[in-house]
Amino acid sequence: MIPVYKPYLNADVLKYAYDALASTWISSKGKYVIELETDLTKLHAVDDARTNTALTCCNGTAATHLIAKTLKQFHPNIKKIIAPNNVYVAAWNAFLFDGCFEIEIVETDPDTWNVDIAKLYEVLKQSNLEETALLVVHNIGNIVNVPQIQRDWPDLVIVEDNCEGFMGKYEGHNSGTLSFASSISFFGNKTVTSGEGGAIISDTKCQRFLYKMRSQGQSDTKFIHDVLGYNYRMTNVQAALLKGQLEHIDEIIFKKNKVFDLYRELLLPVEEVSFQKSDINTKHSNWMFGIKIVNGNYSDIESFLNKNFIDVRPMFYPIHRHKHLQGHIVHGGNDVAKTLNKECVILPSYPDLQEHEICHIVNCIKQCIANGFAV
Repeated sequence: MIPVYKPYLNADVLKYAYDALASTWISSKGKYVIELETDLTKLHAVDDARTNTALTCCNGTAATHLIAKTLKQFHPNIKKIIAPNNVYVAAWNAFLFDGCFEIEIVETDPDTWNVDIAKLYEVLKQSNLEETALLVVHNIGNIVNVPQIQRDWPDLVIVEDNCEGFMGKYEGHNSGTLSFASSISFFGNKTVTSGEGGAIISDTKCQRFLYKMRSQGQSDTKFIHDVLGYNYRMTNVQAALLKGQLEHIDEIIFKKNKVFDLYRELLLPVEEVSFQKSDINTKHSNWMFGIKIVNGNYSDIESFLNKNFIDVRPMFYPIHRHKHLQGHIVHGGNDVAKTLNKECVILPSYPDLQEHEICHIVNCIKQCIANGFAV
């Protein structure tokens, strides 16, 4: 079976992980946590006008939850979060954990698979921006042009779920760098991974609060905790794994770019297949390669590809498919979201995917279409 993802973990990448294990510092204490936060801070630097700092945590969901906590701390008037449809459920859940926010959903753009900007702007016109924040999600790694939204809506507070957008770009900046705060995931299928793991990127002014929330509400006195916090810390071994991969990030991205380019070259002539379209002045993170097959049915396509030893994933479901989220307002309806979920397929996208494997995947997709999706 060709898996949908395999992490890039060669011997050179793993050297720091071996060192962390040998040191016996395997929990949240150890030098690699500090070194990784330094590396991520450098990676997300902008300019002298804004000082970003990275803080690691145990996973991307925890990182997004910490953003929600920090948003309420620094913008206590905000009550409503406007969020996109068709995203991984953690993006919504993280803002509902504490009962501080109501969520309103805006329908998906059929071309970008991100939030429909025109519909979003109509919703913003009707919103009290003093009580509203926007959650941007870079779906499947396709980057939303956050700086453009900021220019159009300078009074709007924006946060980013950058869990799929890590290493993407908007207007020359790494995604996740220009909003109030952003979250990163290092889950097992991410471009850089420690199995689980995450990070928050925010202005330095937020870091003391974030650190306290992440670390059990620890005060300046050891074992005295003065607020209700969480154990959302990353381990030293996880950080070591990530540090090794970040030292090879250019190589990983080069390999993934080749995978994406070959898919596009081979599938471009297939008239039933279309790709995500990117916003102007953005660069896709090339996390996962997705295609939309006109009149396709994901269940049938998945069955056909699985029988040919290819592992795939569906596009994320509309919010109302989740029982606990059915009561939320969806501006613009669910029709686009339903269509994308039915017709989109997420293909194997890992750095070491070989050319002959990509050719096999593409040939099977062509055969599946020619057979009318018959299993």
